[in-house]
Amino acid sequence: MVHVRPPTLDEIPAVAALAGALVRQHEGYDPRRFLHLDDPAAGYARYLPKALLDPKTVLLAALADGEVVGYAYGELVGRDYFALLDACGKLHDIYVDARARGKGVGEALVRAMQDELRRRGAPRMVLLTATQNEGAQRLFAKLGFRTTMLEMTAELEPSP
Repeated sequence: MVHVRPPTLDEIPAVAALAGALVRQHEGYDPRRFLHLDDPAAGYARYLPKALLDPKTVLLAALADGEVVGYAYGELVGRDYFALLDACGKLHDIYVDARARGKGVGEALVRAMQDELRRRGAPRMVLLTATQNEGAQRLFAKLGFRTTMLEMTAELEPSP
């Protein structure tokens, strides 16, 4: 059974490792679109303890048998005129370790994030997903999400 809650400081390195894997996954999808970091896990390990203290941030860890097997990172955001987006909750990151996929961990993380953002006053939750990440898209659709925007990218410089 999976248990979802905010991570302890001792669990931050495990969450950071999963966040690093998420960065690498996206970089693999499209290295020209997605950020390249030499050591994303180290950056997350420095950032996440501060995020836990931010009242607008929601950081959740999914644990199975005492081991961190997934995480979700979201936040409350205000109205954004440029994005034509009213105040809402945003799910920025969600990642489940490959060994724990297909066991309801992703669904538990999304539902827990929705519950926490709702508790904090968000009227809806918005997220982005890579077009290549069809598994995540199926999960989000199953949980009631609908497509509202489609990002498109054009390179302005030639490929190296």
